[in-house]
Amino acid sequence: DWSSDVCSSDLVRNRIRPVRHRIPTPRKTFPLVGRNLTLLHQLLKLNHRPANRLSERQQTSRVRRPVHQRNLNNLTINKTAGTSVLLGDAVNASQTITVTNILTLTSGLIKTAGGSPSNYIYLSKSDGLTTGSASSYINGNFRRSIPTGTSTLNWPIGTGNSYAPASVSFSGVTVAGDLQASTTDGDSSQISSAQLNAAQSVNRVWSLAGFSNLAYSSLSPTFTFLANDLDAGTSTSALVAGRHNGSTWF
Repeated sequence: DWSSDVCSSDLVRNRIRPVRHRIPTPRKTFPLVGRNLTLLHQLLKLNHRPANRLSERQQTSRVRRPVHQRNLNNLTINKTAGTSVLLGDAVNASQTITVTNILTLTSGLIKTAGGSPSNYIYLSKSDGLTTGSASSYINGNFRRSIPTGTSTLNWPIGTGNSYAPASVSFSGVTVAGDLQASTTDGDSSQISSAQLNAAQSVNRVWSLAGFSNLAYSSLSPTFTFLANDLDAGTSTSALVAGRHNGSTWF
């Protein structure tokens, strides 16, 4: 219980009269702009603030602020494996978490609210990602900064309990920008118009989208899927990737 009653005294007509004050109960909204946030099992730490122990119910609640864009210096996820942290609020149309320095994924998942492309976690430092694994990844949209030149970057993404990361190698990036990636279960909704066999396929879709005028000579993506994503009898040596740009297959 975060609230309690305390007594103070004031002087009224030459008599000491006890006055009851109530310490206000903190809301589940934390001022996070420009701060470090570490999410641990049964512990939430904010830098420059004392650590406060949370109840199990509070642990599973959203980490949010009443604005649609919020900036963190560092974000570390280190919770019980398999548990999720929901960043944002599915009620609002656009929710963005920006990490300006280091994003560390140790244990537990980050879930972006609502599933909309406008709900995402953004890492603005191109080399700011630490780890990412089947024990800790982003269930939703992950956008990260792409530097000029040549680089290979990872997107530790997945769905539910399925870790299905993407890795993209860039060559000849002349204008730095951002790339957002996510993955969903099941075949593409447009697979009927593709030259792909829907009965012998990987039942998973990866979505990539460039932002901020990202310009490059070429890119080469690598997608990782799980054995249970495959249709029965599918030969992995015969798999090919299909790319759909919203209207046409390539």
